[in-house]
Amino acid sequence: MKPSCPARGPGNIGSLNMRTGRAAIVDVETTGISEQDEIIQIAVLLFSFDSETGEFLGRDDFYEGSREPAFEIDPDATAVHGLTRAKLRGEKIDRGRVVSLLEQAEFLVAHNAAFDRSFITKMFPECREKEWRCSMRSINWIAAGCRNKQLQTILARHGITPTRAHSASDDVACLYDLLARKNNRTGQPYFAEVMNSEPLAPGPQRGRTGERGDAGCGIYVDAWEAWMAAYLRSGSRQRRRKWNALSPKDQDFLREEYGLNEHDDLFS
Repeated sequence: MKPSCPARGPGNIGSLNMRTGRAAIVDVETTGISEQDEIIQIAVLLFSFDSETGEFLGRDDFYEGSREPAFEIDPDATAVHGLTRAKLRGEKIDRGRVVSLLEQAEFLVAHNAAFDRSFITKMFPECREKEWRCSMRSINWIAAGCRNKQLQTILARHGITPTRAHSASDDVACLYDLLARKNNRTGQPYFAEVMNSEPLAPGPQRGRTGERGDAGCGIYVDAWEAWMAAYLRSGSRQRRRKWNALSPKDQDFLREEYGLNEHDDLFS
């Protein structure tokens, strides 16, 4: 657990002005991707921004915490984040601290936000009504020169090297650094596109398949966001099976919408 904010991006500010907004970047690591799975690590970075330009004004607060799950962690999940039940023995998340930070934010930001939202609203139901914005969906990363929309690919493209990929605190710090940078095409910070994007739908909606998509934990989102949430957290063999089960039409849609080109090297 780290008591202070990661040292990335612009410095802190002492006071707020009329143009100042406040949001939080959130990331979770979990025991798996099913409705029964649990959060085992969370990081929340509360920051201020210029609500006209999208420029970051400073980091206001930060929390990272871990918890021991009630059951063993899926090996595929451990292969991604490196966490085991033994490593988390006795760890607890400060629930009040997390809720306090989330409540101070006007909206929450995550990369592949459908995944993070589904778990956070289950563990912290008092934050169920919070607006969410997705940095994976709201920015045209393919036009920015990235071969897909996976966070590690985008970070590498921008010369940002995580200390440890798929650590909640490091992913949050790196995403903050990334969103503070300017899009060469627009001349504005990437965060401006996130800030001005449509929030995730708060309730049931119909996905491209014509069926209601479920990201788990009782929160319904677009069907393809749910599919991507599961896909990006799967091991390589599972990804290959999921991809091969799709129709050619759906594969074409995912290539266009999410920038997936070759499923078997998505994480390379």
